[in-house]
Amino acid sequence: MSSSILASTTARRPSTVTAAIVLLVIAGVGGFLASLFVYDDFGAGFLVVAGVMAIVRLIAATGMLNHHRWGYIIGAVITVLDVLLTVPLFFDDPSTSLQVIGAIALVINAVTLVLLALPASRRNFATA
Repeated sequence: MSSSILASTTARRPSTVTAAIVLLVIAGVGGFLASLFVYDDFGAGFLVVAGVMAIVRLIAATGMLNHHRWGYIIGAVITVLDVLLTVPLFFDDPSTSLQVIGAIALVINAVTLVLLALPASRRNFATA
């Protein structure tokens, strides 16, 4: 019985939304793990910010998974915020490993924003 409920929920969700949910989870977990990697360079404040952003991304992904418009909005806002926080890494002469992590984050965030901006995704949450 529960598999039929799950199947009917995923059948109505566009693949763009599913992909955006997966990328939000990857960016949240990956961003927190990456912050542990560069903890020595930035300190505890950076780790706290990364942890909060990871939690917000996971909350947004859960909201989107359950077809809530607020999840879509929070997911888009936190992704834009992450882009704005990542771009300065390329101008402060950080280590090469930090530049690689930043580049990967920018690609994931850009793809997430594109997926959320596609008409199928917007239509999916317009009626939510």
